[in-house]
Amino acid sequence: APYCFIPDQSLVVPALLHGAYSTRSRALLVVLTAALVLIDLEICRVKIVSYLYLWPAPVWFAWYLFAHAYQNAAAARPEPSAAHT
Repeated sequence: APYCFIPDQSLVVPALLHGAYSTRSRALLVVLTAALVLIDLEICRVKIVSYLYLWPAPVWFAWYLFAHAYQNAAAARPEPSAAHT
């Protein structure tokens, strides 16, 4: 399975950084930070060959899709203009 091992997941770091820089949602950044902390704790507590390492790759993909969707939704919203005040 691609990106099954934690060292292989270094390939998704550029996409995560792109999502983190482009999103303005603090909630999405908190979710990203929480996932990173959970992975770090997992590395300390679980054997590297465990099936428990299968969850991070789908989480990274889902997080990036949410961040990208949030960015597109924010770009589509009209900004209030000074003329209406």
